[in-house]
Amino acid sequence: VFILEVERNRTEVARGKQVSVCTITVIDDSNSKASITCWEEQAVAMQGCEKKAVTILGMVVVKDDNDVKLSIRSNAIVDFTDTPRHEALQEHYRSQDASKSVM
Repeated sequence: VFILEVERNRTEVARGKQVSVCTITVIDDSNSKASITCWEEQAVAMQGCEKKAVTILGMVVVKDDNDVKLSIRSNAIVDFTDTPRHEALQEHYRSQDASKSVM
């Protein structure tokens, strides 16, 4: 996926302790967008990662009051390694951003 937006970290209480949390907005090559909550180490790691492609393994889907939410918790794997797939996604969405700023 390509990271469109990374919110600043905030602190929430989860399971009786304060933890760092942020929400990221991602898009894939089919133009499907999703908001994902990142917890603890993953929330910290996401800061400054806007406009980058990433592979996320181990995402958790949570149903909360009939809403489906996606979460990346500390045991997930977040891979920013440069791969041809990541490079293609980055080029695609960066060129879209560039064409929007010209209009």
